[in-house]
Amino acid sequence: MDIYSNDHNLQEMFALPFGVKEIANLGGSKIYGNDKLNKKFIDAMSKHRTLKPVIGNIENLIERKKVSVGWVHKNIFSLAFMRLLNNFHICAFYSMQHDRIFILMDVNVTFGFASDDVIANLLIHELMHMGQSNKPSIFKSIFFDSVVAYYDFFFQNFFETSNPKIAKQYATGALKIEGSMAKGNLISDINKLTKLFESLSEEPGLIALAQDAAKLCYTNINQYIRLTQHYPYLMNAFFKAYKNMFSYMRYEQTRFTPGQELYAPSEIAAISSSIDKNKSKYYKMIKSI
Repeated sequence: MDIYSNDHNLQEMFALPFGVKEIANLGGSKIYGNDKLNKKFIDAMSKHRTLKPVIGNIENLIERKKVSVGWVHKNIFSLAFMRLLNNFHICAFYSMQHDRIFILMDVNVTFGFASDDVIANLLIHELMHMGQSNKPSIFKSIFFDSVVAYYDFFFQNFFETSNPKIAKQYATGALKIEGSMAKGNLISDINKLTKLFESLSEEPGLIALAQDAAKLCYTNINQYIRLTQHYPYLMNAFFKAYKNMFSYMRYEQTRFTPGQELYAPSEIAAISSSIDKNKSKYYKMIKSI
């Protein structure tokens, strides 16, 4: 899930919420939309350099109700298991339960304007999560090498050791965990996976920090954020791993809170999708959904 709140980037005006209908219900909170909003969304994205090559696929996903754009009361965000930002404007997340991406604007805050760049990046990000969930074998064929490389870079930065064999084992295990995420609580699987960290370090504190990060990011996002604030070394290891993969990563592209990578490899592809200048493999994933 992603929440964006940068007034500087607000550009594209959407239809005001009149003549709307309920398009979804998440935990009792109703989401509203209409055909006019969908049309404006498709028109805006069809002109955007990032999504223009796959706009036909995006339009098809909207028609199939796998991508929904709408307005919602702000209390919906408590269901989204991610931190809130003050004065946010756009929220996007993939609901595995509904097998649907929601791009939401809160009519009670300041929604009504949205940046094409922001929305395009949010959508392609969430489409990577949907792609892994819908087409896991295709996702693995496209991104497995990148996922392994990321984990090895993370291990280098965090544990100060490179072990491609462990990185490959970790990637394989993490893909299995993410593929089972809709089935229920996976904390025991995460615990088993992160025992691999014990092969990378002889420092109990370092191992425990990485293991706690994986568990808390899965079970309690607020505690996870507090953990990362207390141990910036952890965040630096995540960011440096992306920097290792994409040497041209800019500062503004680090304005996210990594962590899901420890149990959900699609997050690696999702974050990379907004950094990588070559979008061909991301387009391949989108076209397969």
